[in-house]
Amino acid sequence: MRSVGVWARAGWHRTQPVILAGGTALLIIITVLYWVPLIWWLLRYLIAEPSALPQDLPFLQLVGKTLLVSSVAALASVAGAYPLVLMWRLSGEFIKQLIVFLMVIPMVMGLLARNYSWIGMMSSNDLLPSMGWSMFGGRQLIYTQFSVYVVMSCIFVPIAFFILIQGISAVTKNHVDAARTLGLPDSKIVLFVIMPLTLRAAALAFGLTLAMSVGYFITPRMIGGGKTDFVSNAILKYVNLGDFGLASMLALSFLAVIAIPIAAIAMYAVRRRLLVTGR
Repeated sequence: MRSVGVWARAGWHRTQPVILAGGTALLIIITVLYWVPLIWWLLRYLIAEPSALPQDLPFLQLVGKTLLVSSVAALASVAGAYPLVLMWRLSGEFIKQLIVFLMVIPMVMGLLARNYSWIGMMSSNDLLPSMGWSMFGGRQLIYTQFSVYVVMSCIFVPIAFFILIQGISAVTKNHVDAARTLGLPDSKIVLFVIMPLTLRAAALAFGLTLAMSVGYFITPRMIGGGKTDFVSNAILKYVNLGDFGLASMLALSFLAVIAIPIAAIAMYAVRRRLLVTGR
């Protein structure tokens, strides 16, 4: 047994430089092929065409609406994914595969197809074609900010689901058995054992879906009927007009705003990892 341990340590010492070299090479490639061209493009238009934000552009209003809708959608997607994750964790192999299959289908479906599907469902007065939305006044809900909440939340549920799976996989049978030994019923095990151990994954799922949703522009325009535009819609407008300097300035200004909550979420996730794992 001792010889096996010595051999394993020797193998790790041989492979560690290879892993470090590969990781370093990957970072260099990403920097050269992605970050350098992106920064060069931004600086080129900011220096060549310096411009301030237009006085008639409701920047703060657009930022507020973007953050509000995106935050609600991200939070709702995490909350909607939690029951599915708990069902996945507590089910047999067949049910697990079925749930994963049902989560993969929306992810591979085109965004436009999903948007048109929602428009068709909410616009129908018939029970079956509307998938039940006719009972809740779907025709009155479509092209409103509420419909953007609903659609964007459903779009991000599969993404939150797969992130939460990684978190709930850390909850072992030993955790559950120990809680039962201490006298906790199953309902409280979910509340006081499983939920705290998955908070880091929930924070990461919220942060990722928030970062993705603030960049959306097709879904808010289509589902919101042009009444729930995001900052990205304004950026696209100036790009179409050929004013790349103003578009870049608007994008950088919004990046400075969104970086604050994303950084806070990342710091919280790191602290949760230190608390749970000690490293």
